[in-house]
Amino acid sequence: MSTDVAYTCVLDTDRQTAEFVARLPAAHRRALGACTGTRALGPFKQAALVLLQLEHGRTA
Repeated sequence: MSTDVAYTCVLDTDRQTAEFVARLPAAHRRALGACTGTRALGPFKQAALVLLQLEHGRTA
């Protein structure tokens, strides 16, 4: 049984903003010394989810 869920979205933001937000968790992971490739989502996909939640007013 597969547990994968695909979700496609279009964000109402520019790529520069998404890249800025993506650098935040990436820098945090580097500061923690986390190994590359150990997270379920990369920094850019994680940033996309955060921006999507903020865009739609869902924070909890």
